Amino acid sequence: MEKSLIVSIHDVAPPFEAEIGKILERLQSLGVARCSLLVVPDYHGMGRADRNPSWVSRLKAWAADGHEAVLHGYFHQAREKASPGWKNALLRNVYTSAECEFLELDAAEAERRLRLGLEVFENAGLAAKGFIAPAWLMNAETLKALGELGFEHTNTLKKIIDLKSGRVCDCWSQVFSSRSSWRRWTSVAWNECLWRRNRGSDVVRVSVHPPEIRYPMLWSHLESVVARALEGRKSLTYVDFVDRLRRGGP
Repeated sequence: MEKSLIVSIHDVAPPFEAEIGKILERLQSLGVARCSLLVVPDYHGMGRADRNPSWVSRLKAWAADGHEAVLHGYFHQAREKASPGWKNALLRNVYTSAECEFLELDAAEAERRLRLGLEVFENAGLAAKGFIAPAWLMNAETLKALGELGFEHTNTLKKIIDLKSGRVCDCWSQVFSSRSSWRRWTSVAWNECLWRRNRGSDVVRVSVHPPEIRYPMLWSHLESVVARALEGRKSLTYVDFVDRLRRGGP
């Protein structure tokens, strides 16, 4: 049974173009040939990706290199007024700093933004087989809409979901936080503990956010996790992995 590593780069958008290029180079040097790139169509409302020719060219070049483009929200940012309740307030204001666009959308608005995202991908000449919600936070209405719109896969922090077959793979992603010094130190300690849990797994996921490469201590540990995960594992994209699930693999 072949073991695998999935590395995804989140928040793929023009403000982080330089960081993403450096990250891909570093991952390539470690032996990660292909990544899943989580593309935000209109990051924070700064402008649609399909109306930026140089950015479209960069995305298409990465896709030609074998990287998978995955739809990652639409704005990424939660823009609606927060709903009452402590749980969503905690997720919105503390856990994600309002980067949880699909957490509280109703069915109609979730479907509208998914369709807009598909339109941007089509105009840019990119395939959109997968969708991953910002911060992995989405409600049941969004999950239902994904299947109806023909998406093939999605995932949460702890699961990879094949939307075609309904198969689910339990897999807790290694993900870091760089928003403050205490978060950086805490996430390094947490990810080392999580690695001890994940190291025997058939599939390991490492989720990368562009700002993380700016912090040597955090980035060094992230690379260490990737290097260790590559021992005895093949790097795959999410769509590669889901294809294996569909064929009856791990």
